[in-house]
Amino acid sequence: MATVNRVAIVGVGQSQRNSAYNKKGGWKGAVVEAVYEALQDARMDPDELDGGVVNYHGEAYMGYGGIGPTLAEELGISPVGIIPIVAQCTGGGITALTAWTQIVSGVHRRVLCLAFDVDDNVHILDNYNVSNDSDWDYMTGIGHEEAAGLREQAYYRKYGYDLSVAARWHQQCYWYANRNPRAACYQVPSPPMQVLTREVLPGSNIPSLEAHREVAFTLGAAAWIMVPEQDAAGYPHKPVYMTGGEYAVSPGLISKNYHYPRPGLESADLTELPATRVAARKAYAMAGISPRDIDLAQTYSPGLSGVLQLEALGICETGTGGKFVLDGGTAIDGPCPTNTNGGQIAFSLSSGSDVGDMLIESVQQLRGEVELPDRQVKDAKVAACAGYQAIGSGSTVTVLTNQEGRADV
Repeated sequence: MATVNRVAIVGVGQSQRNSAYNKKGGWKGAVVEAVYEALQDARMDPDELDGGVVNYHGEAYMGYGGIGPTLAEELGISPVGIIPIVAQCTGGGITALTAWTQIVSGVHRRVLCLAFDVDDNVHILDNYNVSNDSDWDYMTGIGHEEAAGLREQAYYRKYGYDLSVAARWHQQCYWYANRNPRAACYQVPSPPMQVLTREVLPGSNIPSLEAHREVAFTLGAAAWIMVPEQDAAGYPHKPVYMTGGEYAVSPGLISKNYHYPRPGLESADLTELPATRVAARKAYAMAGISPRDIDLAQTYSPGLSGVLQLEALGICETGTGGKFVLDGGTAIDGPCPTNTNGGQIAFSLSSGSDVGDMLIESVQQLRGEVELPDRQVKDAKVAACAGYQAIGSGSTVTVLTNQEGRADV
C-alpha cells in the first residue's frame, strides 16, 4: 500500500520530569513549558497555529470538562480551539491521529498536539485502578495492577520464563535513562537483579512489592507541532513524517481476553495484545512498511507489557519476546533498540503524555539529535510507537520516518 497524505512533525517540546521541579509550576506550568519549547523548536509564533488537540489522564480528579478553553487561554492562542481527548496511556497516539486527520482533510495546516498528566489530589494508582472495566473487573478486586499481573503470570507459565525477563527489561530502561538528562531517573542506578527478581514466595514468579514498584511516576507534558508534508521544508530541523497510524481495541473485561470472536482477535489469549497487533498491521500498511523495516521502537514499559507489544508489533515472534530481551534485542546495539528515552520505567510514567513522550523521543532519534551520542540509534530511518490503554485493551501504533517520499528502507 503506497504512502498517502503524510504529515510532518516540525517542532517538539517536553517538560522536565524531576518531581520536585514539576511541583513548582503544577500541570499548567509543565504544559506551558512543553508547548513553548515545541514552538521554539519549530521557530514558530503561537499566532501561526490554527488547530489543537490535547489528551490527558487526569479526568478522575481535575474537574476540567472544558479544558480546551482553559488551555487556549493559558497558552495565549485563543480563539484557536483545542479538541480534548481522554484515552489513558494511549491518548497521545489518538491525538496524533486526530491532528493527522485535521491536516489531510484541509481543515487545519499547523496543529498543536499536547499530552499531559498530573499527579496531585488522588493517588495515581486510584486513578489507574479504574482504567479497565470498572463495573465488573474492578468491583471484584481486579484493578489495573492485578490485570497486568494475571497476564504476566499466564505468559511466564505458557512460555517457561521467570522474573529475569522483567528484570533485564527494567535494567535496559535504566541504561537509556542514565544517558537521558531529561529522564526522572537520570544518573540514578538501576535496582540490582536480586531486588528485581525477588519473589513474594520462592518459585511463584510473583514479584515482591519492592521489585514491582520501581516505576517513575511523575507529572509531565509533551507537545509537538504537525504540518502538511509539503510545508516541512520551511522549518529548521530535518523533517520527520508521520506515515501511518491506527487505533484498535479488544475487550476491556479481563475475562473476555480469550479467543474473542472478532476478526483479528479470535486467536489470541491472555498472553497476547491483539489490539496492538491489529493497529500495527493497519499502520504498517498505511506507511508501506513491514516489521523488518523498523529501526527503533517505543512501547509501554512497566512489567511485561512492552515485551508483549514487541511481539504484537512483529519485532519478534509470539512467545519469543522474553528471549529477545534477554539476548539484548532491545539494547542500543541490538536488532531493535526500544524505549530509548528510558520508557515509563525510568524516563517517566506520566500516563496522558506517554505516547507523546514516545513520539518526541522518536523524532529526536530520527533527526539524529539525541543529546548524548551513546544513546543515539545509528542510521535510524523508521520508528514505531505503541500505546497501551487500560489492560492492553486499546492501543495506537504510530509510524514515523525521516525519509523523503515513500518510506522505502
